[in-house]
Amino acid sequence: MSTIEDLQNIEEYQQNVYINHARGESLMEKYGIPIQHYEFDYVAKAKDAEELEKMTLVLRSGQEGYFPDLLRAIEDKLQRLKPESKLLKYSTPVLRKQDLLQNDRNEINQDLRQWVTDMSKNSRELDKRKTNKIQCDVKIRQTELQHKPVTVTTPKSTTRIASTDFQAWDRYDPDAELLKQELEEEKMKIEAKKAEKASEKLRKEAEQFVYAGTSSQSCFVMAGLDRKPKKSVSFNQHSTETEAAYLSDRELEKGREFYVAGDYELALKCFTQSILSKPQVININNRALTHLKLGHFKEALEDTNKVLALDEGNLKANLRKAQALEGLKEYENALIQVERVIKTDPDNDIAQELASKLRKVCKNTFQSKNTKMRVFDVI
Repeated sequence: MSTIEDLQNIEEYQQNVYINHARGESLMEKYGIPIQHYEFDYVAKAKDAEELEKMTLVLRSGQEGYFPDLLRAIEDKLQRLKPESKLLKYSTPVLRKQDLLQNDRNEINQDLRQWVTDMSKNSRELDKRKTNKIQCDVKIRQTELQHKPVTVTTPKSTTRIASTDFQAWDRYDPDAELLKQELEEEKMKIEAKKAEKASEKLRKEAEQFVYAGTSSQSCFVMAGLDRKPKKSVSFNQHSTETEAAYLSDRELEKGREFYVAGDYELALKCFTQSILSKPQVININNRALTHLKLGHFKEALEDTNKVLALDEGNLKANLRKAQALEGLKEYENALIQVERVIKTDPDNDIAQELASKLRKVCKNTFQSKNTKMRVFDVI
C-alpha cells in the first residue's frame, strides 16, 4: 500500500467521523431534560441533585450556547444539595516559579534555606553525639561478680613409716590418725561454706546498683560493697536538644501506631518515654487520651491540666478534661468544661453529645436533691 493511499484512507475516516458526530444527539436530548428547567426559578426550587448534575454537563459542553450566570446558579444549588459531587471539583494546575509573585518566591526561598540550615545543624549534632564518648570522673564499680579464689587448707603430708621401724609402729595410734583426718575434712567443709557465703554476699551487694529514670536525668545509685553510705551520681540523659527532640518524636510515632492498633498499654509506655525525652503539648495530650481509653481518669486529668498550663486554649485538652471529670463523676465541673469547648467550636459533635448527656445527669441530680419527702400520719 502506497503513502498516497494511506492519506486518502485517513481523510475518508475523518470525514465519516465528522458526519457521524453531526448526526449524533446532543447532551440535552440524551438526558431528556425539558428546556423549561433551564430557568433560574426552577433551579432555585430544584431538589434533584442528579438532574442538576446533568444540567451542569449540558451547559459546560457549550452545545446549547454559553450561559455563565445560569451555570453558576446551578453549581451553587448543587453545592448545597450535594457538596461531594465530582462536578464541583476543579483540577488546579501546579504553579510554576514564573507564576508566583516576587514576594512569594522570596518567602518560599527563605523558608527552604532555614529548613536546610536546621536540618544540617541537627545532622551535625547527631553525628557529633555518635562519635563522642561520655567522660566521667567518677569511678564506677563494675557490676560483674569477681569471686575471690577459695583457699582451702590441705592436710600436711606426713612422712610414711618405714616397715622396719618397729619403734615408730609401736607409737602409731590408728584411732588418733582417723580422728585427725576427720577434723581436717570438717575444717575444709567449714571454709568452703564461708567462701560460698562471701560469694553470695558479694552478688547481693552488686545487685544494689539501681537505675532510676527521670524526666531530665538518669540516676545511678551505687551501694558501696564495703558498707559505706550510698552515693548517687547523675548524668544528663540527652547531651543536645536535637537528640532529645528526635527521640521524643520517635517515641511519639511509635505510640500513635500502638494506639491505632488498639494496644493502649504499649502506647502509654511510648508516650511516657516521649514526654521523658522532651515534654510537649502533643505527647502529653496523646497520653491523656490513652489514659481515658484505659479508664485512668485521675491521670488523664493531671495530663490535661499540664497541657492547659502550656496552652490554655487547647480544645483537645479542654474536651479531654471534661471527659476525665465525667469519669470521676464530677458532672457539674465536666459540664462547665465542655461548654467552654462548645463556645469555641460549636460544630464539635463529641462535645455536643457529651454536653447533652451531662445536662441530663445534672438535671436529674438537681431534681433528686430538691425532692421533698412527704410524711403521712399512720392511723
